[in-house]
Amino acid sequence: MAIRTGLVRLQNREDRDCLIVLAEIYPSLVAVRTTPGGVKDALQVEATASHFAALDDAGELSTLFAGPDWLTADERVRVEREEGWTLGVTSRRPERIPSPEQIVVMESCDATASECGLPTCDFVYFATPACAPETITAEFVNSAKAIIAHAYNRLGQRMPLVQALRPGDQLLLVYGSAGKYRPVFRCRIRAPEERVRLGIQRFDGFCYIAERLLDQLKSAGYEPDPVIQRFVGIAIELVEDLRQTGCTIVKPKGNNTLRRWNEVFRPAIGDT
Repeated sequence: MAIRTGLVRLQNREDRDCLIVLAEIYPSLVAVRTTPGGVKDALQVEATASHFAALDDAGELSTLFAGPDWLTADERVRVEREEGWTLGVTSRRPERIPSPEQIVVMESCDATASECGLPTCDFVYFATPACAPETITAEFVNSAKAIIAHAYNRLGQRMPLVQALRPGDQLLLVYGSAGKYRPVFRCRIRAPEERVRLGIQRFDGFCYIAERLLDQLKSAGYEPDPVIQRFVGIAIELVEDLRQTGCTIVKPKGNNTLRRWNEVFRPAIGDT
């Protein structure tokens, strides 16, 4: 049953005094690409959670809990007393329910990867100049065999998609700011010598950063993961240098640095 949210509007994250809010979702709201051995239901739940987390980071999630703004007062009362609405599906009156593919096109870049001259990957990692830029050079990445990243944020929440990374996945590393980024490297997620763990949580695509690099990271302004309390990163190996590609990639809304490929690029005709 959908939660009856019409009588109250969900507060922004910093103003909330609640930790958990239950709501009914539509699993096909965000398109996913199935993988061999992957369970579609699990991938849909993970993609939908990441989608709402990105909206929350952007301060836009609360508007969905206010319900459809096109209901009359009488219609709203009847809907709230009966069941409510599915989060994110009826926030504005649709002529028809859009397909997942249409939703991806609306939320992704106007260009396909091939039009940008880029090889298709599974994920895109958006690096920013918040810390020293030399940490995304080929020399550093090859030395660290990792992209410096946190598995948890400062609120103790697991970062979206970090547990979705698997050895063999392809990742596009891009660098920039103000929503505009340029390609740097195509990387392959590698199996780390020691996977990052925290209790029962396991991060198959994350590794601990080598001790010899810690002083360099500290002097560059990096901090250990706030929950794991160690320097960690996405375990990768370089596959292709893309710095000469010359295209600009627009970062989707939200603060999340790790995104699925189809969140960023419009699928090419024939892609499923």
